Amino acid sequence: MQSGLNAQNYSGINLFYRILSFNKPERVIFAIGFAAATICGTIPIAQALIFSHFIDVLSPVGSPAHLQSRANILASIWLMIAIVSFLCYFLVGLIFEYCAEKMVRRVRYQSFRKLIYSDIEFFDREENASGVLTGTLATDAPNLKGLSGSILRMYFYPMVTLTVQICGGFILSLIVAWKLALVVMCSIPVLLTAGYLRYALLQRFQVSIQEAYQKSAQFACEATANIRTVQSLTRETRLWEEYSQCLSSPSKASVTSSAKSSLLYSCSQSLAYLCYALAFWRGATLIRRGELIILNFFIALVSLVFGAQSAGQLFSFSPDVTKANTAASNIFRLLDGQSVIGAGGGDKRSFLKSGTINFNQVHFQYPTRPHVPVLRGLNLEVKPGQFVALVGQS
Repeated sequence: MQSGLNAQNYSGINLFYRILSFNKPERVIFAIGFAAATICGTIPIAQALIFSHFIDVLSPVGSPAHLQSRANILASIWLMIAIVSFLCYFLVGLIFEYCAEKMVRRVRYQSFRKLIYSDIEFFDREENASGVLTGTLATDAPNLKGLSGSILRMYFYPMVTLTVQICGGFILSLIVAWKLALVVMCSIPVLLTAGYLRYALLQRFQVSIQEAYQKSAQFACEATANIRTVQSLTRETRLWEEYSQCLSSPSKASVTSSAKSSLLYSCSQSLAYLCYALAFWRGATLIRRGELIILNFFIALVSLVFGAQSAGQLFSFSPDVTKANTAASNIFRLLDGQSVIGAGGGDKRSFLKSGTINFNQVHFQYPTRPHVPVLRGLNLEVKPGQFVALVGQS
């Protein structure tokens, strides 16, 4: 196989679309889940409208009977929103979880099929040691749920719903109070920048930490595979100390990365309250000037608040997404590697039944082990009717 697990890089968009390709057989129900997620994104906008009208209804204007009548209508609409919300969220969870299980099964099947048809040179590379490859099948396939399934509910679904909330909230606020909306929208890039910096930091950390943990996994795999030798030499304590050293470096790095990530996350969350302050200050100014009525102010305010909160939460799923990106990269590096061994079930070519096969002074060594000769001047003659096998030292 021409490339190991650390041979090339993949962009997040490329990974996302390739992972979705594993769910092509479920594309119909996936489209239903996408539609349900889109409807979920419109629910906060509908809440903004209903909530603003409730505030207007409760103002001391008009008769009590009129107030009660309008309140009953708005309460009925809110009940309808609750029913639609229940159905849509149920569909999102059910569909994406189903797609996740189907996708993980296909990934594991193709990954294992790729491994068993790989040539010996592939397994000789350090990055393709048995412990690393086992970890890829055991952990990376489930981690792909970060982009398709249970965390697709927490990634793809939030991306759809939050995008709808942000765009829909801003459009609604521009319609009812464009002077207020333009001012508050200027603060959104700050929230997005803080969230993106946290995402980039976590992704860089995830790549470095995985390399360290792969080394420790390989060390543990070799120790347990040769446990009889270890016990006969009474080296258990020494191996435990070496394994602890392998884990200490990633642990220290995780503390530093968590502190930086938490700082950026707290910034993205706290900046949303600055948006509130800016919106109230600007809205009060426009109301005082007579350029905005209270109903439109609250419609725009709630819409902008949802948009600002959504912008701050856009990258709050960074840890799961980062882990999924790393797992997907490992899987596709394995699947994209080219093996000199075909995967078609064996060579079907027919050979001549007469004549002899001769090997004269054949020398061979694997590129990854040039100092270990496998064949040293092999001379062999195979006559018709003979069954000949070449075996190694075992």
